[in-house]
Parts: sequence; structure tokens; C-alpha cells
Amino acid sequence: MARHAISQSRLNCLKLILLVFLFSILFLSQILVFIDTTAVPSPDNSLIEISKLQIEQQQLNIIRKQQQLLLRAKPASSLVVETNEPPSRSELPSNSLHKPVDPYSLNHDSVPPPPKLQHQLRHDRMQDLKNKEQQLLLDKLNNAQEASALAKELRLTEKKAILKQGGFYQDDYTKRLHPSPLTTPSTFTPVPLLVGGSDGSGTRSVVSLLEKLGVDMIIDDTRTNDVHGQEMVLGEGWPAVVSPVLKEVFSADYDFYDGQSGSGVLPKGGILTSQTREFVRGEIEAMNDSHRRQRKGLGTSLITYGIKAPVSMLLVPAFLDIWRGMKFIHVVRDGRDIAFSGNQSPVNKFYKDSYPDGESRWHQYPDMKVKSMQLWSDWNADLLEWERRKAEAVNAGSGENFDFLLLRLEDLLDSDTRFEQIKRVASFVGSPHSDAKLCCISMEGEKDLGSHSTRGFSKNVKERYGKWRGPLENDRPLSNALHSEGKRGLSVFGYEPWMDWMDQNDRSSGFICNKRTALC
Repeated sequence: MARHAISQSRLNCLKLILLVFLFSILFLSQILVFIDTTAVPSPDNSLIEISKLQIEQQQLNIIRKQQQLLLRAKPASSLVVETNEPPSRSELPSNSLHKPVDPYSLNHDSVPPPPKLQHQLRHDRMQDLKNKEQQLLLDKLNNAQEASALAKELRLTEKKAILKQGGFYQDDYTKRLHPSPLTTPSTFTPVPLLVGGSDGSGTRSVVSLLEKLGVDMIIDDTRTNDVHGQEMVLGEGWPAVVSPVLKEVFSADYDFYDGQSGSGVLPKGGILTSQTREFVRGEIEAMNDSHRRQRKGLGTSLITYGIKAPVSMLLVPAFLDIWRGMKFIHVVRDGRDIAFSGNQSPVNKFYKDSYPDGESRWHQYPDMKVKSMQLWSDWNADLLEWERRKAEAVNAGSGENFDFLLLRLEDLLDSDTRFEQIKRVASFVGSPHSDAKLCCISMEGEKDLGSHSTRGFSKNVKERYGKWRGPLENDRPLSNALHSEGKRGLSVFGYEPWMDWMDQNDRSSGFICNKRTALC
């Protein structure tokens, strides 16, 4: 019985243990179910990274669309080729020429770019604006230079067009072939110099300048610096020689003998007859014999001696034939000032002989100022035509040794151009003076303007320059007549409209003339 009781108690214990174990399992299972229903799942790092990449891809796609919209308004040369792949941070250039997207201009409904990308885009935008500003400044500079070059080309084209119509002609002395003081060959023989121009044009001042430059000038009259030619035609002088020539050719544009100008073009006045030619040659040679005895033995490397007579401008072809080589300084002054000059003797002596209908013209234009303007325009413009043709023939290697210098008096008086004009004259005659010495001569100024009379006008040279303006402002009919009759000459020599003969390159020779650099 005892054994049976022990076995029974053991069995009860086992049952109890089994029951407890079952209850424990049940309890644990309930706990696990509860935990499974309420616990948060563990994060998946790979899924998070994929989500971030998708967001960035969407943002970059939006930025690319904005860039394409902005770049459509740009020129084709500035477009950037897009690729299918979004640009990485390292691929964004710091000095990009394309226009980056301004993050503040994006639609607020779209996803904003990351902060680093926003900073880079702002930097690129500012850099692009700086590049554009620099490019605009460069374009302005280039446009200004192009405009200046175009304006210069247009001026040259305009001058050429006017020249074809018998208009303005610039004496481009620097481009003509002629001996210079620095390049004169040892075999070159100096030639005589003739100075001429309309009476009152300022030839007297030019003679004073030539003497300062070392030229041996023959002078009969120290008041006017003229050679009166008393050796010609038994003391009658220039009028007795000039009048027969004018009565035959009616112009300063003629040849002393057939083919003298060498251009193949018949001059306006034609060719002198052999009888007149021999008469003129004999009288000028008689004067030359006297001048040879008056020479001082001085001179420059290019000039033996010089003479000045305003009306000699009508005998340039004759002097060239007799001297067998010469230089001629053609002095011009505004014809309107010449019309108001105190010396109108050329009108009285030569007006009727200068035109085939000279007698009727004399009565057609009763005002002496109008006649004076006619002579000034016709004589000077015709002579310039002959000078140009002859100089071109000499440059081509035919004809006598001839060179001319066109000198406008106003440029010799103007302080802005005076030094350059004196340098041109010095080079033309072969003066040995340095730039410093020429500067000193330039600063001395002028005492004469070219009129034989200062009556009614100021003795100040510059005040007598342009003296026609006052009288013509109060006399419209006279103004119209002078501008009509003198239109050709005023245009040819750049007086109406006024034209500057000196280019900027001619003004910048390297030497600056002032009180410090002048050698006086």
C-alpha cells in the first residue's frame, strides 16, 4: 500500500509539472502573438537609399526641364548639348557659359534642389552675369574701333567720290615719289624752287619760312618778298609774259609742249603755240641769267635757289621746261578772304584775258569781289589738275623731275597743325634743321597773312583770318554770288565744307612741340 501511495504521488507531480509546462507554453505563445502584432518592423537600409535616389532623380529632371526652357531664348552658339544622364556635382563647370537655373525662379510646387546644388547654381549664375558684362564691354570697344575704321574708310571714299567730280583733293605729299633729305642719292642734282599762288594767299609768309629753313631765296622787293621780273619785256615784268599765255589757253591747265604732262590727256587749255612758247622761253631765260648772278651760293640738299611771284602760278609748265626740273609750292588761301583782300590787281590785269568771253563777263559781274572769286577758283583748281597729272607721270618714270607741295595757309597759321606743316615744307626743300629747331620756328608765329593792305582790318594776323564772315553775314546776295562762282575751288581745297587735311597719324610723328622741346 505504501509503495502504491508513493507511485501515485509521483504521478500527480508529473501531471502537475506537465500542466505547468503546457500553461507556460501557452502563455509564451500569447506573448509572442502580442509582440508580433504591435512591434515596428526593422528598417531596410537599401530601400531608403533607393528612395533618396528617386527623389534626387526627380529633382534633377525638373531642373533640366527648366534649363531647356531658359536656353531656348539663347543664341544657337551658346546652347549646351544635353545628355540623357543627369550631370554630377563634379561635372558642373565653375565658369559655365550656359545660363544656369536660378533656384529662386523654380516653381514652388516642384521639389527644391539640394542646398549644395542651389549654392552651385547661384555661383554659376553670378559668374555668367560677370562674363556677360565683360563681353558687353569688349563688344563696345570692338564696335567703337570698327566704327572709327569705318568712318575713316567712308571719309576716304567720300573724298575719292568728290575728287572724281572735280571736288576736294588732299595733297598726299607723303605718298608721292620724291627725293628726301635722308634718302637723296649722291647723283641727285638740286633743282630751283618756285613759289606761287593767288595774290593775297600768303606767299610772302612762305618765303619768310623758306629763308629760315635755309633756302636761298632771290628777292627783288623786301616788302613783298617778290621777284618782279623787270628783266622781262623791257621792264614790263610778269604781266607782259602772262597775258599772251592766257589769251591763248585761258587756263593754268595747259602743256608748254605736246605731251609735257605725259598722261595722254589733253589739258583743259591745250598746248601753247610755238610762237608763244619761244617768246615765253626767251623772257624767262633772261630773268634766270640775272638770278644766277644774285645767288648767294647757299641752298639746301634739294634746292639750288628759289623765287616767289604769285602770278608765276600761271607759268609753271614753262618754268618746268626751261629749268629741266623744279619744285613748286602751291599756296592757297580761302577764296572768300582773297575776295576781300586789299590787293585786287590780278582782276584788273588778267580777268578779261582769262576767259574767251572776258569782255562780256566783266560787265556781267560788276562786283570786283565776285570777279576775284572766279579767278581764284579757276586758276587754282585748273593748276592743281595739271600738277596732279604731271606728278603721276613723274612717279610712273616719265617726264622731267617735277614735285609740288600744296600748302593751305590756314593750316600754317593754326597752332594745332603749324608744326606739322612746317615739317612738310622742311622735308620738301631738304632743310637740315632738326625737329627741335623746326619747333622753335613754329612757335615764332607769323607776321604776314598775305594781304598787301591791312586797311580796314586788324593788324593781328589771326583776326584777319576768316575776315569774310562778318561782311557776308550782312550781305546775302553777295554771299550767294561768291559761293556760287567759287563752288569748285571752295570744294577742291576743302573750304566749303571745311575738311581737315591732316590725318591723326600725320599729327603723331613722335615729337611733341612745346616750349621745353623747342631749340631756340
